[in-house]
Amino acid sequence: MAQEHEARTTDHGSAVRDSAALPEAPGGAGGREPRRAGAGLPAEVALAQLAAAREQELGPLRQEVARLTRALEQLRAEHAQLQQQALAAHRRALLAEHRGRVIEELVQGATLEELEASVARAQAAWEAVAQAVRQEALARVPPGAGPAPEPAPATALGKIAAALRARA
Repeated sequence: MAQEHEARTTDHGSAVRDSAALPEAPGGAGGREPRRAGAGLPAEVALAQLAAAREQELGPLRQEVARLTRALEQLRAEHAQLQQQALAAHRRALLAEHRGRVIEELVQGATLEELEASVARAQAAWEAVAQAVRQEALARVPPGAGPAPEPAPATALGKIAAALRARA
């Protein structure tokens, strides 16, 4: 007598045969003992069948995990690119804000905090260079010397403007 047995899945994902659909073996309650799932099959065959069923259930899930992993990696790459763009924009803003008071090449960093800290170093370097230039300029000009003459204008319009300034 061949009966079909319905399989159900437990909370932990393994297949369990419905005991109500299994025929009873002699010796149990009412003289009959419930027959175990896979009884009559070698253990290796039963395990292979369970493994195949489990693999069939896990296949689509593994594909979904792989798809989501690829999407996550793509989002991480986009995030890194956007961070670099934001960092570059912040650096440009800092340079514009401090133009003429910093050494631009020294304003650099991998984070916003590093950029902000580098501005202080770039300003200190700028001040050191400016002070050195001032000291050198003072050493070159003898005391009592008049102002340096203005360079001759290169264009006709420049010559006219210089002549009008001289008459005034």
